[in-house]
Amino acid sequence: MIKKEPDPAREFIKAQTVIIKFLEEVKLKRKNAKKEKIMGVINTIVDLYKMLEGKKTLIVAFLIALFALLTAFGVVIPEWVYLLTSALGLGALRVAKK
Repeated sequence: MIKKEPDPAREFIKAQTVIIKFLEEVKLKRKNAKKEKIMGVINTIVDLYKMLEGKKTLIVAFLIALFALLTAFGVVIPEWVYLLTSALGLGALRVAKK
């Protein structure tokens, strides 16, 4: 019986196929890991939003009182902070009205 020697071209193609499959699996795992991280962040934001339900208006009122106290002690609060706080307050009131 004569032994056939392996065809180097065929062996090379097999090796390439294995490497390509491995790289595709790694790429898929990395993609899934990124999706899991993003979903974790989104779930945290949703949990935080649910935790703050019914408390947003009180938080804004507390911030305004804190700014007034800081201003009374001579701390200069930038104007954009007041605008941002007003927008958050109006948004909280709008949500509370619904």
